[in-house]
Amino acid sequence: MQFERNISIIVTPSIGGEGLIFENFRINFEVQKSIEKKVQNTAKIQIYNLGDNSFNFIKQNNMAVTIKVSRKEQAYKLLFFGKINRASKEKKDTDWIIKIESGDSGNAYNSAKLSKSYPEKTTHNNVFDDLKNELLKGNIIKGVKGVFASDNLFNNGFAAHGNVGNIMDNILTANNYEWQINNGILEIQKKGNSYQVIKLSSESGLVDSPEVTENGIKVTCLLQPEIAPLRQVYVESLYIKSVYIPSKVTHTGDNLEGKFLTTFETGEKKKK
Repeated sequence: MQFERNISIIVTPSIGGEGLIFENFRINFEVQKSIEKKVQNTAKIQIYNLGDNSFNFIKQNNMAVTIKVSRKEQAYKLLFFGKINRASKEKKDTDWIIKIESGDSGNAYNSAKLSKSYPEKTTHNNVFDDLKNELLKGNIIKGVKGVFASDNLFNNGFAAHGNVGNIMDNILTANNYEWQINNGILEIQKKGNSYQVIKLSSESGLVDSPEVTENGIKVTCLLQPEIAPLRQVYVESLYIKSVYIPSKVTHTGDNLEGKFLTTFETGEKKKK
């Protein structure tokens, strides 16, 4: 195996508890993350030649999977966390391959509901707190990063009936906030802001020159787990030096051969 490429797969019950860690096997994955709220972040994982006991553990109901990656002797970094939607096993040549499919935000739209009426002068903050608590209570998110603060009121009251993700999106958008569920964490920020700016150049992993598209640019770099939708990335190449916000990110990795890359697409560059 290429020991410069380290992949750790951790499978646990989704509500927490003891799990299994898989590292000393051939592993590959593809993780896709999108700024589109109703398009959940997904992971497809393949682990080669696990025993039956491991497969039986993975395929249980209500399980979650974590992907961590590193290079050489660096510390592992979190790349993905989500609920396991499907686990299967197939034979290819002499190998048995365990396939895992996972998503990290779909339940915010599919299963989390709120049905509550609010009186006049209810703050947007109060409704948001109830929506957030529904996601926490349903174990759809593990925590919250960022703060939502608004002075706006529902002067005539408000009826919150339906899908938590839709209601939350309407309230945050009305207050010029943006959000996503990333690795099981609800991330909230003022539109156009970011918790960090990731600098990307040939010295920090940029591969080839960015490709100019109709909407922005498409960039390929060595695998960088920090790159995700809503993050700010400062891209420095021969012809481009600007900050962009990824709208779609794909991470691909294999600890034996092939890709160990991050590719992302952006909209327009961030305005100063």
